[in-house]
Amino acid sequence: MLGATAATLCLALVVGACGTGSNNAGDGVIPGSIPNELEADEAPQYGGKLVVAVPAETNGWNPSINQWADAGSMVGSSVMEPLVILDKEGNPEMYLAESITPVDGTDFKEWTVTVKPGIEFHNGEKLDANAVQLNLEATFTTGLTQIAMAPMYDRVEPAGPLSVHVFLKQTWAQYPQALASAGWMLAPAMLSHENANGEVDGGVLDPIGTGPFVFQQWKQNDTFRVTKFDKYWRKAANGDTLPYLDEIVFRPVVDDDAKERALGNNDIDMAYTTSAQVAERMSENDDFTVIRDYTSERTFVMLNTQDGELNAGNPFTDEHARKAVAYATNRQQIADLVGTGVQITTQGYRPDSQWHVDDADAGYYPYDPAKAKEEIEAYKAATGADSLSFKLSGLPALEDATLMQALQQQWREVGIDAQIEQIDQVKYISTIALGGFQAAWFRWYGYPDPDANYVYNAEETAQGGVHINFTQYTSPEMQANLLKGRSTNDFAERKAANDAVIKEVNENALNIWLFDTPYAIIANNQVRGLNEFRTRPFGNYLPKPYWSDVWIKPAT
Repeated sequence: MLGATAATLCLALVVGACGTGSNNAGDGVIPGSIPNELEADEAPQYGGKLVVAVPAETNGWNPSINQWADAGSMVGSSVMEPLVILDKEGNPEMYLAESITPVDGTDFKEWTVTVKPGIEFHNGEKLDANAVQLNLEATFTTGLTQIAMAPMYDRVEPAGPLSVHVFLKQTWAQYPQALASAGWMLAPAMLSHENANGEVDGGVLDPIGTGPFVFQQWKQNDTFRVTKFDKYWRKAANGDTLPYLDEIVFRPVVDDDAKERALGNNDIDMAYTTSAQVAERMSENDDFTVIRDYTSERTFVMLNTQDGELNAGNPFTDEHARKAVAYATNRQQIADLVGTGVQITTQGYRPDSQWHVDDADAGYYPYDPAKAKEEIEAYKAATGADSLSFKLSGLPALEDATLMQALQQQWREVGIDAQIEQIDQVKYISTIALGGFQAAWFRWYGYPDPDANYVYNAEETAQGGVHINFTQYTSPEMQANLLKGRSTNDFAERKAANDAVIKEVNENALNIWLFDTPYAIIANNQVRGLNEFRTRPFGNYLPKPYWSDVWIKPAT
Protein backbone atom coordinates (compact mmCIF):
# COMPACT_ATOMS: atom_id res chain seq x y z
CA MET A 1 0.00 0.00 0.00
CA LEU A 2 1.27 3.46 -0.79
CA GLY A 3 1.96 5.57 2.25
CA ALA A 4 -0.12 8.73 2.55
CA THR A 5 2.73 11.07 1.62
CA ALA A 6 3.84 8.96 -1.34
CA ALA A 7 0.28 8.64 -2.54
CA THR A 8 -0.25 12.39 -2.41
CA LEU A 9 2.96 13.02 -4.33
CA CYS A 10 2.07 10.45 -6.99
CA LEU A 11 -1.37 11.90 -7.48
CA ALA A 12 -0.04 15.42 -7.64
CA LEU A 13 2.57 14.58 -10.28
CA VAL A 14 0.51 11.86 -11.99
CA VAL A 15 3.59 10.00 -13.13
CA GLY A 16 3.61 6.29 -13.92
CA ALA A 17 7.08 5.87 -12.44
CA CYS A 18 5.68 6.31 -8.94
CA GLY A 19 4.91 2.91 -7.49
CA THR A 20 6.75 -0.17 -6.31
CA GLY A 21 8.15 -1.34 -9.62
CA SER A 22 7.67 -2.29 -13.23
CA ASN A 23 4.96 -4.60 -14.46
CA ASN A 24 7.01 -5.92 -17.37
CA ALA A 25 7.36 -9.66 -17.78
CA GLY A 26 11.12 -9.46 -18.26
CA ASP A 27 11.87 -8.00 -14.84
CA GLY A 28 11.98 -11.37 -13.10
CA VAL A 29 9.05 -10.90 -10.74
CA ILE A 30 5.93 -12.21 -12.42
CA PRO A 31 3.67 -13.19 -9.53
CA GLY A 32 0.99 -15.65 -10.52
CA SER A 33 2.21 -16.16 -14.09
CA ILE A 34 4.55 -18.96 -13.03
CA PRO A 35 3.58 -21.79 -10.65
CA ASN A 36 4.01 -21.19 -6.94
CA GLU A 37 6.65 -23.50 -5.49
CA LEU A 38 5.08 -26.57 -3.91
CA GLU A 39 5.60 -27.47 -0.29
CA ALA A 40 8.06 -30.19 0.61
CA ASP A 41 6.57 -33.54 1.62
CA GLU A 42 5.97 -33.66 5.35
CA ALA A 43 3.82 -35.76 7.65
CA PRO A 44 0.78 -33.56 8.48
CA GLN A 45 -0.11 -33.10 12.12
CA TYR A 46 -3.55 -32.89 13.67
CA GLY A 47 -4.91 -30.13 15.87
CA GLY A 48 -4.66 -26.41 16.26
CA LYS A 49 -6.62 -23.27 15.43
CA LEU A 50 -6.10 -21.18 12.30
CA VAL A 51 -7.03 -17.48 12.21
CA VAL A 52 -7.60 -16.08 8.71
CA ALA A 53 -8.19 -12.47 7.65
CA VAL A 54 -10.44 -11.99 4.60
CA PRO A 55 -11.04 -8.75 2.66
CA ALA A 56 -14.68 -8.13 3.57
CA GLU A 57 -17.75 -9.29 5.45
CA THR A 58 -20.49 -11.28 3.73
CA ASN A 59 -24.21 -10.64 4.27
CA GLY A 60 -25.23 -14.25 4.88
CA TRP A 61 -24.32 -17.86 4.21
CA ASN A 62 -26.77 -19.18 1.64
CA PRO A 63 -25.01 -18.72 -1.72
CA SER A 64 -28.29 -18.70 -3.65
CA ILE A 65 -29.75 -15.89 -1.56
CA ASN A 66 -26.78 -13.89 -0.33
CA GLN A 67 -24.15 -12.00 -2.32
CA TRP A 68 -20.91 -13.94 -2.15
CA ALA A 69 -17.79 -12.29 -3.49
CA ASP A 70 -14.20 -13.48 -3.04
CA ALA A 71 -14.37 -13.40 0.77
CA GLY A 72 -17.74 -15.17 0.89
CA SER A 73 -16.55 -18.04 -1.28
CA MET A 74 -13.35 -18.38 0.76
CA VAL A 75 -15.16 -18.53 4.11
CA GLY A 76 -18.23 -20.44 2.94
CA SER A 77 -16.09 -23.21 1.42
CA SER A 78 -15.04 -24.32 4.88
CA VAL A 79 -18.64 -25.38 5.62
CA MET A 80 -20.29 -25.98 2.24
CA GLU A 81 -19.08 -27.73 -0.88
CA PRO A 82 -20.03 -27.79 -4.58
CA LEU A 83 -20.93 -30.61 -6.92
CA VAL A 84 -17.93 -29.77 -9.12
CA ILE A 85 -14.83 -27.59 -9.14
CA LEU A 86 -13.04 -26.20 -12.19
CA ASP A 87 -9.49 -26.69 -13.37
CA LYS A 88 -7.49 -23.74 -14.65
CA GLU A 89 -8.92 -24.16 -18.17
CA GLY A 90 -12.50 -24.17 -16.87
CA ASN A 91 -13.11 -27.89 -17.25
CA PRO A 92 -15.33 -29.47 -14.57
CA GLU A 93 -13.85 -31.89 -12.06
CA MET A 94 -16.26 -33.96 -10.03
CA TYR A 95 -16.31 -33.11 -6.31
CA LEU A 96 -19.51 -34.08 -4.47
CA ALA A 97 -20.83 -35.29 -7.81
CA GLU A 98 -19.93 -38.74 -9.10
CA SER A 99 -21.02 -37.82 -12.62
CA ILE A 100 -22.94 -35.20 -14.61
CA THR A 101 -23.96 -36.49 -18.01
CA PRO A 102 -26.26 -35.27 -20.80
CA VAL A 103 -29.19 -37.50 -21.70
CA ASP A 104 -28.76 -38.82 -25.24
CA GLY A 105 -30.83 -37.13 -27.89
CA THR A 106 -31.89 -34.15 -25.76
CA ASP A 107 -29.55 -31.54 -27.27
CA PHE A 108 -28.05 -30.75 -23.85
CA LYS A 109 -31.49 -29.91 -22.41
CA GLU A 110 -31.60 -32.89 -20.04
CA TRP A 111 -28.90 -34.00 -17.63
CA THR A 112 -28.42 -36.73 -15.05
CA VAL A 113 -26.60 -35.65 -11.89
CA THR A 114 -25.34 -38.39 -9.55
CA VAL A 115 -23.57 -37.75 -6.25
CA LYS A 116 -21.01 -39.87 -4.46
CA PRO A 117 -22.31 -42.37 -1.87
CA GLY A 118 -21.95 -42.16 1.89
CA ILE A 119 -21.73 -38.36 2.30
CA GLU A 120 -23.51 -36.71 5.25
CA PHE A 121 -24.38 -33.14 6.10
CA HIS A 122 -23.27 -31.84 9.47
CA ASN A 123 -26.72 -32.44 10.97
CA GLY A 124 -26.77 -36.10 9.92
CA GLU A 125 -28.96 -35.68 6.83
CA LYS A 126 -27.80 -37.60 3.78
CA LEU A 127 -26.54 -36.15 0.53
CA ASP A 128 -28.97 -38.06 -1.67
CA ALA A 129 -31.32 -37.47 -4.59
CA ASN A 130 -33.77 -35.57 -2.39
CA ALA A 131 -31.08 -33.17 -1.14
CA VAL A 132 -29.72 -32.61 -4.65
CA GLN A 133 -33.20 -31.96 -6.01
CA LEU A 134 -33.96 -29.41 -3.28
CA ASN A 135 -30.66 -27.61 -3.82
CA LEU A 136 -30.89 -27.42 -7.60
CA GLU A 137 -34.50 -26.24 -7.40
CA ALA A 138 -33.44 -23.56 -4.89
CA THR A 139 -30.69 -22.40 -7.27
CA PHE A 140 -33.19 -22.07 -10.11
CA THR A 141 -36.01 -20.47 -8.13
CA THR A 142 -34.72 -18.42 -5.15
CA GLY A 143 -32.54 -15.42 -4.42
CA LEU A 144 -30.34 -13.65 -6.92
CA THR A 145 -29.44 -16.90 -8.66
CA GLN A 146 -32.98 -17.25 -9.97
CA ILE A 147 -32.46 -14.15 -12.12
CA ALA A 148 -29.76 -15.99 -14.00
CA MET A 149 -31.10 -19.52 -13.78
CA ALA A 150 -34.90 -19.31 -13.89
CA PRO A 151 -35.13 -18.77 -17.68
CA MET A 152 -33.37 -22.11 -18.13
CA TYR A 153 -35.44 -24.10 -15.63
CA ASP A 154 -38.15 -26.65 -16.31
CA ARG A 155 -37.96 -29.15 -13.44
CA VAL A 156 -35.79 -31.55 -11.45
CA GLU A 157 -36.92 -35.12 -10.75
CA PRO A 158 -35.39 -37.97 -8.72
CA ALA A 159 -33.76 -40.61 -10.94
CA GLY A 160 -32.46 -43.01 -8.29
CA PRO A 161 -31.24 -43.00 -4.67
CA LEU A 162 -28.31 -40.70 -5.52
CA SER A 163 -29.38 -39.29 -8.89
CA VAL A 164 -31.64 -36.59 -10.28
CA HIS A 165 -32.79 -35.77 -13.80
CA VAL A 166 -32.52 -32.07 -14.65
CA PHE A 167 -34.85 -30.74 -17.37
CA LEU A 168 -33.87 -27.43 -18.98
CA LYS A 169 -35.88 -25.21 -21.30
CA GLN A 170 -32.86 -24.25 -23.36
CA THR A 171 -29.77 -25.93 -24.72
CA TRP A 172 -26.92 -25.63 -22.22
CA ALA A 173 -23.84 -27.59 -23.22
CA GLN A 174 -21.80 -26.14 -20.34
CA TYR A 175 -24.23 -27.02 -17.55
CA PRO A 176 -21.58 -29.06 -15.66
CA GLN A 177 -19.28 -26.01 -15.56
CA ALA A 178 -22.15 -23.95 -14.15
CA LEU A 179 -22.47 -26.33 -11.22
CA ALA A 180 -19.14 -25.12 -9.86
CA SER A 181 -20.83 -21.89 -8.79
CA ALA A 182 -24.52 -22.92 -8.91
CA GLY A 183 -24.10 -26.36 -7.40
CA TRP A 184 -23.43 -25.72 -3.73
CA MET A 185 -25.03 -28.45 -1.58
CA LEU A 186 -26.81 -27.25 1.58
CA ALA A 187 -28.60 -29.48 4.07
CA PRO A 188 -32.38 -29.74 3.46
CA ALA A 189 -32.91 -28.47 7.01
CA MET A 190 -30.96 -25.33 6.13
CA LEU A 191 -33.02 -24.70 3.01
CA SER A 192 -36.27 -25.01 5.00
CA HIS A 193 -35.03 -23.08 8.03
CA GLU A 194 -37.52 -20.59 9.51
CA ASN A 195 -36.62 -17.34 11.25
CA ALA A 196 -38.18 -16.00 14.45
CA ASN A 197 -41.19 -14.76 12.47
CA GLY A 198 -41.92 -18.19 11.08
CA GLU A 199 -40.69 -17.24 7.60
CA VAL A 200 -38.46 -19.55 5.59
CA ASP A 201 -35.13 -17.75 5.33
CA GLY A 202 -32.95 -20.39 3.69
CA GLY A 203 -30.69 -20.70 6.72
CA VAL A 204 -28.73 -17.57 5.90
CA LEU A 205 -27.57 -17.33 9.52
CA ASP A 206 -27.19 -21.07 10.18
CA PRO A 207 -25.19 -22.74 7.39
CA ILE A 208 -25.15 -26.54 7.26
CA GLY A 209 -23.06 -28.27 4.61
CA THR A 210 -20.91 -31.31 3.91
CA GLY A 211 -17.61 -29.47 4.33
CA PRO A 212 -14.69 -30.30 6.60
CA PHE A 213 -15.81 -27.83 9.27
CA VAL A 214 -19.04 -27.26 11.16
CA PHE A 215 -20.41 -23.77 11.65
CA GLN A 216 -20.39 -22.63 15.29
CA GLN A 217 -20.76 -18.86 15.50
CA TRP A 218 -20.98 -15.72 13.39
CA LYS A 219 -20.44 -12.28 14.88
CA GLN A 220 -21.02 -10.01 11.92
CA ASN A 221 -18.05 -7.77 11.10
CA ASP A 222 -15.99 -9.63 13.69
CA THR A 223 -15.62 -13.41 13.41
CA PHE A 224 -16.94 -16.52 11.66
CA ARG A 225 -15.97 -19.63 13.65
CA VAL A 226 -16.00 -23.27 12.50
CA THR A 227 -14.81 -26.53 14.10
CA LYS A 228 -13.73 -29.92 12.81
CA PHE A 229 -16.38 -32.26 11.30
CA ASP A 230 -15.56 -35.76 12.55
CA LYS A 231 -17.60 -37.49 9.81
CA TYR A 232 -16.07 -35.68 6.87
CA TRP A 233 -16.15 -37.79 3.71
CA ARG A 234 -12.79 -37.05 2.09
CA LYS A 235 -9.50 -38.78 2.85
CA ALA A 236 -6.00 -37.46 2.23
CA ALA A 237 -3.83 -39.04 -0.47
CA ASN A 238 -1.95 -40.93 2.24
CA GLY A 239 -5.18 -42.25 3.76
CA ASP A 240 -5.40 -39.77 6.65
CA THR A 241 -8.83 -38.78 7.84
CA LEU A 242 -9.56 -35.12 7.22
CA PRO A 243 -9.54 -32.32 8.28
CA TYR A 244 -6.34 -31.79 10.23
CA LEU A 245 -7.25 -28.55 12.01
CA ASP A 246 -9.55 -28.41 15.03
CA GLU A 247 -10.83 -24.90 14.34
CA ILE A 248 -10.74 -21.98 11.92
CA VAL A 249 -11.68 -18.40 12.76
CA PHE A 250 -12.23 -16.01 9.84
CA ARG A 251 -12.04 -12.28 10.44
CA PRO A 252 -13.10 -9.56 7.97
CA VAL A 253 -10.28 -7.01 7.72
CA VAL A 254 -10.82 -4.46 4.97
CA ASP A 255 -7.55 -2.53 5.24
CA ASP A 256 -4.53 -4.36 3.82
CA ASP A 257 -2.05 -2.51 6.03
CA ALA A 258 -4.07 -3.75 9.00
CA LYS A 259 -3.71 -7.32 7.68
CA GLU A 260 0.05 -6.82 7.44
CA ARG A 261 0.27 -5.55 11.01
CA ALA A 262 -1.91 -8.41 12.28
CA LEU A 263 0.35 -10.95 10.59
CA GLY A 264 3.45 -9.33 12.06
CA ASN A 265 1.92 -9.28 15.55
CA ASN A 266 0.77 -12.93 15.26
CA ASP A 267 -2.84 -11.83 15.71
CA ILE A 268 -3.70 -13.81 12.58
CA ASP A 269 -2.02 -16.76 10.86
CA MET A 270 -3.10 -16.13 7.29
CA ALA A 271 -4.47 -13.30 5.14
CA TYR A 272 -6.30 -13.12 1.80
CA THR A 273 -5.43 -9.86 0.05
CA THR A 274 -5.39 -7.99 -3.24
CA SER A 275 -2.49 -5.73 -2.24
CA ALA A 276 0.58 -6.40 -4.38
CA GLN A 277 2.59 -4.08 -2.17
CA VAL A 278 1.78 -5.95 1.04
CA ALA A 279 2.56 -9.23 -0.74
CA GLU A 280 5.88 -7.79 -1.94
CA ARG A 281 6.91 -6.66 1.53
CA MET A 282 5.85 -9.86 3.25
CA SER A 283 7.69 -12.00 0.69
CA GLU A 284 10.91 -10.41 1.95
CA ASN A 285 10.22 -11.68 5.47
CA ASP A 286 11.50 -15.23 6.00
CA ASP A 287 8.80 -15.89 8.59
CA PHE A 288 6.02 -15.81 5.99
CA THR A 289 4.94 -17.62 2.85
CA VAL A 290 3.33 -15.66 0.00
CA ILE A 291 1.21 -17.53 -2.57
CA ARG A 292 0.27 -15.38 -5.56
CA ASP A 293 -2.56 -15.56 -8.08
CA TYR A 294 -2.10 -12.37 -10.07
CA THR A 295 -3.61 -13.62 -13.32
CA SER A 296 -7.11 -14.94 -12.64
CA GLU A 297 -9.26 -11.83 -12.36
CA ARG A 298 -9.47 -8.39 -13.96
CA THR A 299 -9.89 -5.04 -12.19
CA PHE A 300 -11.75 -2.42 -14.25
CA VAL A 301 -14.27 0.39 -14.11
CA MET A 302 -17.67 -0.84 -15.29
CA LEU A 303 -20.03 1.61 -17.01
CA ASN A 304 -23.82 1.52 -16.76
CA THR A 305 -25.41 2.18 -20.16
CA GLN A 306 -28.88 2.97 -18.81
CA ASP A 307 -30.39 5.87 -16.89
CA GLY A 308 -32.89 5.45 -14.05
CA GLU A 309 -34.06 6.78 -10.68
CA LEU A 310 -31.05 5.34 -8.85
CA ASN A 311 -28.42 6.77 -11.23
CA ALA A 312 -30.14 9.83 -12.62
CA GLY A 313 -28.13 11.89 -15.07
CA ASN A 314 -25.94 8.95 -16.09
CA PRO A 315 -23.86 10.17 -19.08
CA PHE A 316 -22.87 6.67 -20.17
CA THR A 317 -26.08 6.11 -22.06
CA ASP A 318 -24.08 7.86 -24.80
CA GLU A 319 -21.22 5.93 -26.40
CA HIS A 320 -19.09 9.06 -26.81
CA ALA A 321 -18.98 9.51 -23.04
CA ARG A 322 -17.82 5.91 -22.61
CA LYS A 323 -15.16 6.24 -25.29
CA ALA A 324 -13.93 9.52 -23.81
CA VAL A 325 -13.23 7.86 -20.48
CA ALA A 326 -11.56 4.88 -22.19
CA TYR A 327 -9.22 7.14 -24.16
CA ALA A 328 -8.49 9.24 -21.04
CA THR A 329 -7.35 6.26 -18.94
CA ASN A 330 -3.64 5.55 -18.60
CA ARG A 331 -3.88 1.95 -17.35
CA GLN A 332 -0.09 1.49 -17.40
CA GLN A 333 0.26 4.23 -14.84
CA ILE A 334 -2.43 2.69 -12.66
CA ALA A 335 -0.79 -0.75 -12.80
CA ASP A 336 2.53 0.78 -11.76
CA LEU A 337 0.81 2.32 -8.74
CA VAL A 338 -0.60 -1.09 -7.77
CA GLY A 339 2.79 -2.78 -7.57
CA THR A 340 5.48 -5.01 -8.98
CA GLY A 341 4.40 -7.73 -11.38
CA VAL A 342 0.91 -6.33 -11.94
CA GLN A 343 0.05 -6.44 -15.63
CA ILE A 344 -2.37 -4.32 -17.64
CA THR A 345 -5.30 -5.84 -19.49
CA THR A 346 -7.73 -4.84 -22.24
CA GLN A 347 -10.14 -7.78 -22.16
CA GLY A 348 -11.48 -10.43 -19.82
CA TYR A 349 -9.00 -13.13 -20.85
CA ARG A 350 -5.21 -13.11 -20.54
CA PRO A 351 -2.82 -14.07 -23.36
CA ASP A 352 -2.26 -17.49 -21.75
CA SER A 353 -6.01 -18.27 -21.86
CA GLN A 354 -7.42 -20.29 -24.73
CA TRP A 355 -10.23 -17.68 -24.92
CA HIS A 356 -7.94 -14.68 -25.41
CA VAL A 357 -8.36 -12.55 -28.55
CA ASP A 358 -5.19 -11.05 -30.00
CA ASP A 359 -5.02 -7.49 -28.71
CA ALA A 360 -4.79 -6.10 -32.24
CA ASP A 361 -8.14 -7.73 -33.02
CA ALA A 362 -9.89 -7.06 -29.71
CA GLY A 363 -10.61 -3.46 -30.68
CA TYR A 364 -9.99 -1.56 -27.45
CA TYR A 365 -9.14 2.13 -27.04
CA PRO A 366 -5.54 3.12 -26.28
CA TYR A 367 -4.58 5.93 -23.93
CA ASP A 368 -4.94 9.06 -26.08
CA PRO A 369 -5.85 12.34 -24.33
CA ALA A 370 -6.43 14.13 -27.63
CA LYS A 371 -8.95 11.51 -28.73
CA ALA A 372 -10.58 11.73 -25.29
CA LYS A 373 -11.15 15.46 -25.78
CA GLU A 374 -12.64 14.83 -29.22
CA GLU A 375 -15.09 12.33 -27.73
CA ILE A 376 -16.04 14.78 -24.98
CA GLU A 377 -16.96 17.34 -27.63
CA ALA A 378 -18.93 14.69 -29.54
CA TYR A 379 -20.77 13.79 -26.33
CA LYS A 380 -21.66 17.43 -25.67
CA ALA A 381 -22.85 17.90 -29.24
CA ALA A 382 -25.00 14.76 -29.12
CA THR A 383 -26.59 15.42 -25.73
CA GLY A 384 -26.52 19.20 -25.23
CA ALA A 385 -24.53 18.74 -22.00
CA ASP A 386 -22.11 21.47 -20.93
CA SER A 387 -19.51 18.98 -19.64
CA LEU A 388 -18.86 15.30 -18.96
CA SER A 389 -19.26 14.48 -15.28
CA PHE A 390 -20.23 11.33 -13.41
CA LYS A 391 -20.06 9.45 -10.12
CA LEU A 392 -17.46 6.70 -9.63
CA SER A 393 -18.60 4.18 -7.01
CA GLY A 394 -16.18 1.92 -5.17
CA LEU A 395 -15.32 0.15 -1.93
CA PRO A 396 -13.91 1.93 1.14
CA ALA A 397 -10.50 0.18 1.09
CA LEU A 398 -7.68 2.74 1.19
CA GLU A 399 -5.81 1.16 -1.72
CA ASP A 400 -8.91 1.22 -3.94
CA ALA A 401 -9.51 4.83 -2.94
CA THR A 402 -5.92 5.75 -3.87
CA LEU A 403 -6.28 4.20 -7.31
CA MET A 404 -9.67 5.80 -7.91
CA GLN A 405 -8.14 9.17 -7.02
CA ALA A 406 -5.39 8.55 -9.56
CA LEU A 407 -8.02 7.85 -12.22
CA GLN A 408 -9.93 10.94 -11.14
CA GLN A 409 -6.77 13.01 -11.74
CA GLN A 410 -6.14 11.44 -15.16
CA TRP A 411 -9.68 12.16 -16.27
CA ARG A 412 -9.59 15.70 -14.88
CA GLU A 413 -6.62 16.50 -17.12
CA VAL A 414 -8.78 16.09 -20.23
CA GLY A 415 -11.79 17.88 -18.76
CA ILE A 416 -13.78 14.97 -17.24
CA ASP A 417 -15.13 15.45 -13.72
CA ALA A 418 -15.56 12.26 -11.63
CA GLN A 419 -16.87 12.31 -8.07
CA ILE A 420 -15.90 9.32 -5.89
CA GLU A 421 -18.51 7.51 -3.81
CA GLN A 422 -17.44 4.74 -1.39
CA ILE A 423 -19.89 1.97 -0.39
CA ASP A 424 -19.47 -0.92 2.07
CA GLN A 425 -19.06 -4.26 0.26
CA VAL A 426 -22.15 -5.81 1.88
CA LYS A 427 -24.23 -3.08 0.19
CA TYR A 428 -22.06 -2.71 -2.88
CA ILE A 429 -23.19 -5.78 -4.81
CA SER A 430 -26.85 -4.90 -4.23
CA THR A 431 -26.21 -1.33 -5.36
CA ILE A 432 -24.66 -2.62 -8.56
CA ALA A 433 -27.41 -5.20 -9.20
CA LEU A 434 -30.13 -2.59 -8.71
CA GLY A 435 -28.50 -0.31 -11.28
CA GLY A 436 -27.68 2.36 -8.71
CA PHE A 437 -24.38 3.40 -10.26
CA GLN A 438 -22.96 5.29 -13.22
CA ALA A 439 -19.39 3.97 -13.11
CA ALA A 440 -18.22 1.32 -10.66
CA TRP A 441 -14.83 0.03 -9.54
CA PHE A 442 -15.14 -3.70 -10.14
CA ARG A 443 -13.27 -7.00 -10.12
CA TRP A 444 -14.52 -9.80 -12.35
CA TYR A 445 -13.72 -12.28 -15.12
CA GLY A 446 -12.19 -14.77 -12.68
CA TYR A 447 -14.07 -17.65 -14.29
CA PRO A 448 -11.86 -19.60 -16.71
CA ASP A 449 -14.77 -20.62 -19.00
CA PRO A 450 -16.73 -17.85 -20.78
CA ASP A 451 -20.10 -19.55 -20.27
CA ALA A 452 -19.95 -18.35 -16.67
CA ASN A 453 -20.09 -14.78 -18.00
CA TYR A 454 -23.23 -15.40 -20.10
CA VAL A 455 -25.61 -13.88 -17.56
CA TYR A 456 -23.51 -10.72 -17.24
CA ASN A 457 -24.03 -9.91 -20.92
CA ALA A 458 -27.41 -11.50 -21.67
CA GLU A 459 -30.56 -9.75 -22.82
CA GLU A 460 -32.84 -11.35 -20.22
CA THR A 461 -30.64 -10.31 -17.27
CA ALA A 462 -30.51 -6.66 -18.39
CA GLN A 463 -34.21 -6.33 -17.63
CA GLY A 464 -36.32 -6.04 -14.47
CA GLY A 465 -35.58 -4.39 -11.15
CA VAL A 466 -32.41 -6.39 -10.49
CA HIS A 467 -29.83 -6.48 -13.28
CA ILE A 468 -27.29 -9.29 -13.31
CA ASN A 469 -26.21 -7.82 -16.65
CA PHE A 470 -24.78 -4.93 -14.66
CA THR A 471 -23.99 -2.67 -17.62
CA GLN A 472 -27.52 -3.28 -18.99
CA TYR A 473 -26.05 -3.32 -22.49
CA THR A 474 -27.54 -5.79 -24.96
CA SER A 475 -27.94 -6.20 -28.71
CA PRO A 476 -29.32 -8.85 -31.07
CA GLU A 477 -25.78 -9.68 -32.18
CA MET A 478 -24.55 -10.04 -28.61
CA GLN A 479 -27.46 -12.29 -27.67
CA ALA A 480 -27.05 -14.48 -30.75
CA ASN A 481 -23.38 -15.05 -30.00
CA LEU A 482 -24.03 -15.77 -26.33
CA LEU A 483 -26.60 -18.42 -27.24
CA LYS A 484 -24.34 -19.88 -29.92
CA GLY A 485 -21.56 -20.20 -27.38
CA ARG A 486 -23.56 -22.30 -24.94
CA SER A 487 -25.29 -24.48 -27.55
CA THR A 488 -22.23 -26.57 -28.35
CA ASN A 489 -19.05 -28.05 -26.91
CA ASP A 490 -17.17 -27.58 -30.18
CA PHE A 491 -14.25 -25.36 -29.20
CA ALA A 492 -13.86 -23.62 -32.57
CA GLU A 493 -17.54 -22.63 -32.67
CA ARG A 494 -17.48 -21.46 -29.07
CA LYS A 495 -14.27 -19.51 -29.62
CA ALA A 496 -15.67 -17.67 -32.65
CA ALA A 497 -18.82 -16.70 -30.75
CA ASN A 498 -16.91 -15.59 -27.67
CA ASP A 499 -14.43 -13.58 -29.76
CA ALA A 500 -17.38 -11.66 -31.19
CA VAL A 501 -18.68 -10.96 -27.66
CA ILE A 502 -15.26 -9.68 -26.53
CA LYS A 503 -15.02 -7.38 -29.54
CA GLU A 504 -18.52 -5.98 -29.03
CA VAL A 505 -17.87 -5.32 -25.34
CA ASN A 506 -14.67 -3.49 -26.25
CA GLU A 507 -16.08 -1.58 -29.23
CA ASN A 508 -18.83 -0.18 -27.00
CA ALA A 509 -16.41 0.65 -24.17
CA LEU A 510 -18.54 -1.07 -21.54
CA ASN A 511 -15.50 -1.64 -19.33
CA ILE A 512 -12.61 0.70 -18.67
CA TRP A 513 -9.98 -2.02 -18.44
CA LEU A 514 -7.19 -1.50 -15.90
CA PHE A 515 -5.08 -4.39 -14.60
CA ASP A 516 -4.98 -8.02 -13.50
CA THR A 517 -6.04 -8.23 -9.86
CA PRO A 518 -3.07 -9.19 -7.63
CA TYR A 519 -4.57 -11.75 -5.27
CA ALA A 520 -2.29 -13.29 -2.67
CA ILE A 521 -2.49 -15.56 0.33
CA ILE A 522 0.05 -14.70 3.02
CA ALA A 523 0.63 -17.18 5.84
CA ASN A 524 3.14 -17.62 8.62
CA ASN A 525 5.52 -20.50 8.02
CA GLN A 526 3.78 -22.79 10.50
CA VAL A 527 0.77 -23.01 8.18
CA ARG A 528 1.10 -26.02 5.88
CA GLY A 529 -1.09 -27.98 3.47
CA LEU A 530 -1.58 -25.07 1.08
CA ASN A 531 -0.66 -26.85 -2.16
CA GLU A 532 -4.22 -26.70 -3.50
CA PHE A 533 -4.05 -22.92 -3.18
CA ARG A 534 -0.63 -23.00 -4.87
CA THR A 535 -1.84 -24.93 -7.91
CA ARG A 536 -5.44 -23.75 -8.43
CA PRO A 537 -6.70 -20.21 -9.11
CA PHE A 538 -8.11 -18.62 -5.96
CA GLY A 539 -8.44 -15.04 -7.23
CA ASN A 540 -12.11 -15.44 -8.08
CA TYR A 541 -15.59 -16.02 -6.63
CA LEU A 542 -15.57 -19.78 -7.23
CA PRO A 543 -15.64 -22.42 -4.45
CA LYS A 544 -12.35 -23.06 -2.66
CA PRO A 545 -12.96 -26.35 -0.78
CA TYR A 546 -9.33 -26.87 0.20
CA TRP A 547 -9.43 -26.22 3.94
CA SER A 548 -9.42 -29.91 4.89
CA ASP A 549 -5.75 -30.27 3.86
CA VAL A 550 -4.45 -27.28 5.84
CA TRP A 551 -2.47 -28.04 9.00
CA ILE A 552 -0.22 -26.25 11.45
CA LYS A 553 3.35 -27.28 12.16
CA PRO A 554 4.23 -26.54 15.80
CA ALA A 555 6.99 -24.02 16.28
CA THR A 556 10.30 -25.53 17.32
